Amino acid sequence: MTVGALAATLAAATVAASAAWRSSRPATRQGIVPPTRMTAWPAVTSRGLDVALAAVPLLLGAALTGAALAVLGGAPAGLLGHTVAWGWLLALGLASITGRGWDRLGPPGPLARDRPLPARLTMLGVWPAASALALVGLLWVLTRAAQGPSRASVAAGLLLAWLAATTALGRLGGRQSLHHADPLTALTTVVARLAPLSRQAEGWVWRNPAAARTGEEPPRGTLALAAAALAPAVVALAPLPGLTAEHDPVTAVGALTLALLACAVLLRLAAIRPYLLPATLPGVAGWVLAGHLTALLPALGLPRGAAGALAAAVLLTGHLVTIAAAHRAALARFDPRAARAVQFPLRAVALLSAAAGVGWAVG
Repeated sequence: MTVGALAATLAAATVAASAAWRSSRPATRQGIVPPTRMTAWPAVTSRGLDVALAAVPLLLGAALTGAALAVLGGAPAGLLGHTVAWGWLLALGLASITGRGWDRLGPPGPLARDRPLPARLTMLGVWPAASALALVGLLWVLTRAAQGPSRASVAAGLLLAWLAATTALGRLGGRQSLHHADPLTALTTVVARLAPLSRQAEGWVWRNPAAARTGEEPPRGTLALAAAALAPAVVALAPLPGLTAEHDPVTAVGALTLALLACAVLLRLAAIRPYLLPATLPGVAGWVLAGHLTALLPALGLPRGAAGALAAAVLLTGHLVTIAAAHRAALARFDPRAARAVQFPLRAVALLSAAAGVGWAVG
């Protein structure tokens, strides 16, 4: 580990530990949940953001479809790769700021209908999306480890098929079905846990991201979804033997499987009590964004050092929101002393996770 990475690791650990200590101070005095504060946007600004966000799915759909058709017609493969990378980074960035998922920011958004969730998906929870997301992660590590050039025409065909399938699912099954069955919608839903903006009936407001997690009831399969989102980010960031191998598909698949199991175990240790599980999701979102930033931004021309610094800042922010959300959730259910005790495993995991992730991102 370089000197810079070591310094970043120590700084992240210090910030996370300080946040955990400071969040316990109100509990020692009163033990009340701080009120949720929201600041409304001016009406004109709020309407302008609505218009801008309404145009995003149309622009992304046109760009992705055009790039895929161009590659099928013989255009360079890099056109598809750059379009997908920029479009996905835009969707992740907007999700982390506005709280909108792929079901509203992506091409399925304009055609998706708001209708009750089918009974079967209600029973399954988000397990279908978690399974599909694990398969997407597997395809990603195999592509990364593959020898020789990838077939751009196959990728373009898969992209078009996926756009058509998700659009049909949103139209026939309803918008909520995308959250339970579409892996990328589920992934952006996790990233949306960081959003400082929220759309209310009267318009857009600023809000504390941690406050929205206090009374949230996680659907069935949330831990599996979080692990499936977290594991590829760990593979992208962690400089451990085998995790960075790009020449051996078997090693890459083994590394992803190991990371998936380790993430599931750590998440279970951090959230032994079910009501703390939603509080872990901002930290998971920080890892997801950090993994995508370090993997995509250098390929798009940004210096690796700048991409690593940005990823480290996002990752640390996610863990700070996790600590604050866990504190609120515990205070809502226990007296001050018990509230501090039930958070201890989560805070320990968050401290280690933030320190390791920031060090890996910078190093």
